Amino acid sequence: MKSGRKKIVFKNINLRITAILVFLISLFIVWNRQVYNEPTTALFLVKLPPKSETILQDRDLSVYDFGGRIDNSINNFEISARSRELSKKNARDFIFKHWQEKKRAYIILEFGGVDNFSEFHVFIEPNNKGEWHIVWRKEFSDFERGFSSNISNEEMSSVKYKIAAKEDSLYKLGTSYLIFLDNNGEEVASL
Repeated sequence: MKSGRKKIVFKNINLRITAILVFLISLFIVWNRQVYNEPTTALFLVKLPPKSETILQDRDLSVYDFGGRIDNSINNFEISARSRELSKKNARDFIFKHWQEKKRAYIILEFGGVDNFSEFHVFIEPNNKGEWHIVWRKEFSDFERGFSSNISNEEMSSVKYKIAAKEDSLYKLGTSYLIFLDNNGEEVASL
């Protein structure tokens, strides 16, 4: 007699287990992508370099009389020596007039050589205490520093004319030029 039980035969069991595992792994991958593909917010810490110093230092130039840009570069062959001297004289007159009248003024003086360049931004203005002074903001670059810009500041408390004598080697004998004095009455610059 035959019993009522059927015999279960597992043909290709390895193939069937593999198929089921692949199916389950695929479901997991799809589910995982759906869970982790939600929009997220990422925060990055960005460290910016400090704000570089500017020549103007947040001055409102609309309240300053502008004396122009005076090119005194010795290597600018487009400007004759006579024109260069006339430009310097006009710059001196502009500075001295505004100093005498206590009027805000601003002028740029350019000086350059073969391997360097300087711009002097000259401001005639009251300081924080209301006292009038002259500020020279110098932007300097040269070959040795890779022509990177360096800014320095010089404050003067007075300006006056001087006639060039023998010992004033920078100026032709008899030339009327300006000297700029610090709080101690010492000459710190000339033009």
